[in-house]
Amino acid sequence: MKQLVSTFVATCAILTSLFSQQKGTLEIEATSFRNTKGHMRFAVYNNKSYFLDTKGYFTIGVAPIVGNKSYARIDLPSGTYAVSYMHDENDDNKMEYTLGIPREGFGIS
Repeated sequence: MKQLVSTFVATCAILTSLFSQQKGTLEIEATSFRNTKGHMRFAVYNNKSYFLDTKGYFTIGVAPIVGNKSYARIDLPSGTYAVSYMHDENDDNKMEYTLGIPREGFGIS
């Protein structure tokens, strides 16, 4: 089965607020989706011990797929983060597998 190859770019830019508290903006862009069905679902983690743990995420979100591309922007406290995402083609909020191989596209950073 041909696997979906996704280009995933996650950029965190640190901004300084008026009160000298550092905040950041995480921009997630995923491209090369197989189709425009469903949504991109993503999770942001700030603790490596909880990476890919369904209960250990810092925040989660959903973004539409438009023209074979999906984009999300999240304001976060300054820090180090990891991101995972999946192309939830049938909008059932879970990864589909065949013989242990993902049937829906995914990416991590």
